[in-house]
Amino acid sequence: MTYDAKEDIEIANKNQEGSYFTSGSASPGNYSVSWQYTGDTDTYYDPDLIHGEGAGSQAIFSTPPSTIKAGETVSLSLSLSFTENTLSYYSSKASASADFDEWDMTPGSVTRNSIDFKNKDGKDSFAIDTYHSVQVYSVSDTITAVAPSGSQEGDRIAIRTIYYSRVGMGTNYVYEWRQVGTAAPILDTEGIDGIVDLP
Repeated sequence: MTYDAKEDIEIANKNQEGSYFTSGSASPGNYSVSWQYTGDTDTYYDPDLIHGEGAGSQAIFSTPPSTIKAGETVSLSLSLSFTENTLSYYSSKASASADFDEWDMTPGSVTRNSIDFKNKDGKDSFAIDTYHSVQVYSVSDTITAVAPSGSQEGDRIAIRTIYYSRVGMGTNYVYEWRQVGTAAPILDTEGIDGIVDLP
């Protein structure tokens, strides 16, 4: 299932009408948000506060495998970058991450049993920021996590890809535990109708 933050964006635009406008889109593993300052230009500030200034960013994750064995290392690639930047007074930032967690958890929620995907240096969250003392405009990396074991057949878990920029978006790739012969249980998306969003 993919969380597109449509309702959150609608609420933000209603509450901030006349000051900011936000738009966004989401599909499995691909999320983007753009925002714009819609208030008046004000040259009192340094730098100037300019009507129409804004920024946009995008996170792209590779698609996880459809079947995973318990204890298997799962690898994902991610890229996070600004797609537009006309900022003057304001700055903008975005972040991306992934984990194993409960199958129905929304972006921004997490349980104590979550397992973070990390890069080779142990980093589990990735951010870009236009702020003058930061100025990180794009990141890309490969992240991995070891699939946990289920307690019984039929248990469900999700690989969650998560993006945040003003609102939270993400996809839960839902897996169900199945016993295959005498082998270790596997995580398998096959046959879980209406739950898994795989391209």
